[in-house]
Amino acid sequence: MHQEKELNFALQAVNQGYAAIALELRGYGEFLKNKLILDAGCGMGRFVEVANKFGGEVVGVDISQAVDRARKRTQDNPFTHLIQSDLSNLPLKMSSFDYIYCIFVIQHTPNPPQVFRHLLNFLKEDCQFSLTAYEKSNYKIKDQLETYIRVVSTKLPNRIVSLLSYIGVPLGWLQGK
Repeated sequence: MHQEKELNFALQAVNQGYAAIALELRGYGEFLKNKLILDAGCGMGRFVEVANKFGGEVVGVDISQAVDRARKRTQDNPFTHLIQSDLSNLPLKMSSFDYIYCIFVIQHTPNPPQVFRHLLNFLKEDCQFSLTAYEKSNYKIKDQLETYIRVVSTKLPNRIVSLLSYIGVPLGWLQGK
């Protein structure tokens, strides 16, 4: 039954144009409902939108100007709040969030362990924190290619990114085998 719920969540997110995001937040659909959530490193707000669609009130934080794009994406949602800030110096109330996630962001900070410890201060007692990260590559050309893909993909419409995700997610899964 749990796998069926997870699959339904993933398919619903994919249908909304969020294939890669569905893989990160799989199984959390019901959990997000009525929670105050911190998206640490929200970028353009794709994860914010998914968490909102499943009933969460989300505070998205990012150091970059991508929050401006996130603001445009979520401007009609009263349950979204966006802040441009450094994750190691957040202007938020301690112990106020039911759930915090930081998806593929922390490795880009100057001191990931310190940022992780800092973010924990904003979590209510007995609540959850999800963290995903990847190891930085020793291959400069691979890193440059990923940077180029990110620059291009952030300017594409959601439908195109979704289509590319349909192709990219299975390829990434096969690569891991």
